[in-house]
Amino acid sequence: MNDGRSSNGAGCLVVVGVWLLVALLGESVRRPQPPQIPKWDRPVLPQAAEVVYGSSIITFHNQSGQPALVRLIGPTRAEVHVPNGGSNSIHRVAPGHYVIRVRYGTPGQYRYAEGQRFEVQGSATSYSHVTITLHTVPAGNYAMHSSSEAAFAAAAP
Repeated sequence: MNDGRSSNGAGCLVVVGVWLLVALLGESVRRPQPPQIPKWDRPVLPQAAEVVYGSSIITFHNQSGQPALVRLIGPTRAEVHVPNGGSNSIHRVAPGHYVIRVRYGTPGQYRYAEGQRFEVQGSATSYSHVTITLHTVPAGNYAMHSSSEAAFAAAAP
């Protein structure tokens, strides 16, 4: 007797397949999602240039007998006070060619000097730590010559 129903079970498989699909999709919707970090809250990593070129240092030791104000002229421009008998450093110096101008003494008794050109190097694997001693050394390795107040003023950072 045929009442119009299929006896092969294909209809039953379609219903079971749809039911499984709905169950799986429903499960994925109910799973908690990890919180999304807004773009502006994400940590900012340093740029390669900051890491490479931010490592060089120039240190000044003052053995001149007078306080000194040192102005660094080059790709990085800076100035630093160096007390007599003391030391001070300039950090994060970019690679390139530099010169220093120095004012020695106290108000009303200043004298000015300019040093020879020198190089600061930096790469992905190396950096410079330059040390300059501020005083006259016979046969020293860093030459300084007299300069003027106007030349020193023009070197302001």
